[in-house]
Amino acid sequence: MKKLIMCASVGLIALSAFAAGNFVHDSESVAYLNPGAAVSSGNLVDLGDRYGVALADIASNATGTVQIKGVWSFARADTNAIAAGAAVFYNSATTVDGIATADEYVGQCTEAAAVCDALTNSAGDTIKYVKIDLNVPQRQCIVGTDVLAPGGDLTGKINSIAVATVTDGAALGTTSVQPADVWGAPTATPSPALLENTVAIQAKTAAAGDLSEFRLIRVWTSETSMGAASTNNIETLVLSTGTAVDTVTAHADYRYVTATDGSAVATITGTAVGTNYVMVSDGSSVSATAITFVE
Repeated sequence: MKKLIMCASVGLIALSAFAAGNFVHDSESVAYLNPGAAVSSGNLVDLGDRYGVALADIASNATGTVQIKGVWSFARADTNAIAAGAAVFYNSATTVDGIATADEYVGQCTEAAAVCDALTNSAGDTIKYVKIDLNVPQRQCIVGTDVLAPGGDLTGKINSIAVATVTDGAALGTTSVQPADVWGAPTATPSPALLENTVAIQAKTAAAGDLSEFRLIRVWTSETSMGAASTNNIETLVLSTGTAVDTVTAHADYRYVTATDGSAVATITGTAVGTNYVMVSDGSSVSATAITFVE
């Protein structure tokens, strides 16, 4: 009776472990409908996104079981060495090799296979095999369709990729972002010292060339270089040649869109003799320029 109760308990536990009614089976194997020629037991089967191994013969247009996990032994297609951990690729239904081929990865070598002189003996029997962990995730670095083997040299593998150099003082490659492509600090050039000062503003690149495109800038006046916006000693600040966006502080702080060539004009009128500053920001870059008012 105790044995009967124990068996019943184990059965209930087993049922509760698989309470989900939509469980089909584990992922070690899959059913395969063979659309082509007959497949022999032990052959590699192309499943589209991976390979499997037929567990029994599968006739044409018949369904059979294909294993997609586990360690398997396959005949080598060439005499080249295959290192432990190296990627192994499909060569035929019964042979594999270490030649990287797009979409033909089979698995990972589990035991190193040394260079050999022959793959068969004098009787013609295959004697050289390689063990593969089937469909284990591939250790690789892919650039385009190239596959970098474990420990391989990346030199020459980078194709059509823009790589920026980071060594201090090193020049950027022609495909990298260039200083001329990045905004820099805008310039503000005041007119000869007068109570009414005309300041020519120009957006600049990081290479100090003119940035000839529409730019959203901010222009403000202050009593100090890089100071807060202020109208002290400023009667008027008027921007022209572009488009006004909004006024932060009348006659002291404006957001403005430049002309198409990245330029704008700020006309600043002082109330008395003295020195003020005009700041211009473009993105995260800010410049400060002294303007002197004289009568």
